[in-house]
Amino acid sequence: MSSINSFYRDPNAVAYAIQLFSGSSPAKPTPTANTGHSPSDRGTVSDSAGQRALARIIEILSLGDGGSADQADVSESLGYITSVTGTESNDSLTFTGRGIYQVETGNGDDSLVAKSAAMAGIALGDGKDSLKASAVLLSEIDGGAGDDDIQLTGSLIMVVTGGDGNDSIKASGDTLANIDGGAGDDTMYLEGSRIFASGGTGNDTVTIHQKPGGNSVVEYAFAAGDGQDAISTDGPLSLQLGGFQQSDITVTAGANSLILTFAGSSDKMTVTFDGAAAKGSTPRFAFANHDGRLTLQIQSA
Repeated sequence: MSSINSFYRDPNAVAYAIQLFSGSSPAKPTPTANTGHSPSDRGTVSDSAGQRALARIIEILSLGDGGSADQADVSESLGYITSVTGTESNDSLTFTGRGIYQVETGNGDDSLVAKSAAMAGIALGDGKDSLKASAVLLSEIDGGAGDDDIQLTGSLIMVVTGGDGNDSIKASGDTLANIDGGAGDDTMYLEGSRIFASGGTGNDTVTIHQKPGGNSVVEYAFAAGDGQDAISTDGPLSLQLGGFQQSDITVTAGANSLILTFAGSSDKMTVTFDGAAAKGSTPRFAFANHDGRLTLQIQSA
């Protein structure tokens, strides 16, 4: 079973909760973890808010470790969730709260659904994991090893990596910063006004949707050895090219597209304009060097 904070992991937490809310003396603590409680353990629920809260807390605490090793379900609205640890099996977790921090689902094919004002420090571990998260701030999301499905909605989304594996990452917000597909052949859909991303190593497919307004800033980082990436975008794009000299790069332009190949390397980049930016003409491009970084500015004609 998953654990929520050190207090909730305590085997005598039910007894402590009863004492805290009712003022009565708890039963003598037992040296083993709770694995289930009879209705008498939970007490009688009256109409008072305190007793209703007590009953719900005890219900959560009573989940214990006696459930199926293949399924660990936690579904509860809490103020702040500051530490969650999953099992080595396939966990299913649902959280709603003001803040959710430091969640480690562990190994296994885990599913995490979360809604909060802020989320940070989410590690999905090894396995084919699924994350659907909505928050104003989403930060430090790590898919770990495995073919993960990560869907993020927020205002500021930053420091996200798919980890090893062929991951699917969908992020929609105002600012997306340091979004990295990691190793593997990843599929990424990125929507925002300010986007700073990289597919990482592997042959990645990236779709970029720039929010209306005309003031979008989109930077995509590509380094030597990153593989063969294909990018579709509906607005201007700046490629940050690491480990290359301008003389290494051949640009082939066509209708709505550019293809970059690199001398002595199998690396390749294909940039295609779609949507309103697909005007049927050859995109305009120009190399620049900013603080020692080689960039290629691309926009539709």
